[in-house]
Amino acid sequence: MDKGDASASPLFFATKRVMYYSNKPRLVKNGARYRWEDSFMKTLFFGLILTLVFGAGAVAVQAQRAQQQLTVRVNRQAKHARSNLTIKFVAVEDSRCPSDANCVWAGNAKVTIQVTGRRGQSKTFDLNTNLEGKSARFDGYEITLGTVTPYPASNVRINRNGYTASFTIRKL
Repeated sequence: MDKGDASASPLFFATKRVMYYSNKPRLVKNGARYRWEDSFMKTLFFGLILTLVFGAGAVAVQAQRAQQQLTVRVNRQAKHARSNLTIKFVAVEDSRCPSDANCVWAGNAKVTIQVTGRRGQSKTFDLNTNLEGKSARFDGYEITLGTVTPYPASNVRINRNGYTASFTIRKL
């Protein structure tokens, strides 16, 4: 069997690259570089990469638009522009474990809010950080309690008017 005879061997050698008798797209070494043998495969590969990159970015932007954050201090109110809801931070009961202590239970911060809708109707909700009842539904929106700050420490007394709560508002 002769090495130069392409019909006698399943592969033959020609100018520093190996060519197989197949219609599958493949990477071919050409000198020190590799290149795609089939341009269709190259187009498909780059199209898939572009779709993944830009498609994921569009989904992330839509998710951020759908839910927005609102931060309110205790005894104050804030209006969420997109939903036209007004959230008043009425009270807080903080029984969370201090950050510099070892506790059996992490504790909970219960936040009482009063939500007023577009048509003037209002309702009071109790939202928790670590217990059930972390979110409430009102007027076609879901209001979820995010963080309550400041976090307690064993050697610091927190002023009741110094608390701030963040809420995420999402259209249902």
